[in-house]
Amino acid sequence: MALEVKTGSRLEAGAPKPLFDARLVAGAGFDISPDGRRFLLANSLENTDRTPITVVVNWTGELKR
Repeated sequence: MALEVKTGSRLEAGAPKPLFDARLVAGAGFDISPDGRRFLLANSLENTDRTPITVVVNWTGELKR
């Protein structure tokens, strides 16, 4: 969220509004770069095709054949 802040004899804060659209994954977090200029977010993508992952166990044993 972001809001406009006016300083002067007293501090005035505007209405909060979303800084950007982020669909965060439940339980996943975010990080901010050390300089404060970038965000890293884990977000969910809608309607994506899932490519299966193949895990090969003991692949070095296959090299001996």
